[in-house]
Amino acid sequence: MIVRREIRPAEEEAAPPGRNGGAYHDPDRMPSFLRRLLVVSVVVSLLFAAIFIWSDKGLGELRRLDRHGAELTLDIETLHAENDRLQREIEGFRHAKLRVERLAREELGLVRPGEVVVILPTEAGRPPADRTDPPVTAEIRERRVAAAKFPVR
Repeated sequence: MIVRREIRPAEEEAAPPGRNGGAYHDPDRMPSFLRRLLVVSVVVSLLFAAIFIWSDKGLGELRRLDRHGAELTLDIETLHAENDRLQREIEGFRHAKLRVERLAREELGLVRPGEVVVILPTEAGRPPADRTDPPVTAEIRERRVAAAKFPVR
């Protein structure tokens, strides 16, 4: 003879609070190990914050480095502007053969080989008052001889 038993689901056993997914009996109360963990983490965080603020490599050093970085940025911008100005000046000299020739004629008194310098007299028969020739020194003579050997074109 077979005996049949009715299988009933066992009544759920309540898991102890905080273990195996069981619910806490009092939701406002935390287990002591979680409370200790929270207190330790807050204390460690405050300790790290204090070290960061008052240490030699902390907040003061960060502010000093920010100021230094701003000064360096300003220096870099100034140097870029100077480089741009010098590049324009270099390009101006490369493309200004006439400017170089004018400076050689006016500042050094040089002439091209074969040219004749004519100074027109004023009404009184004298050279113009604003045109005064500097005394010809040995250095100027050497420059004129060198310029005659390598004429500006």
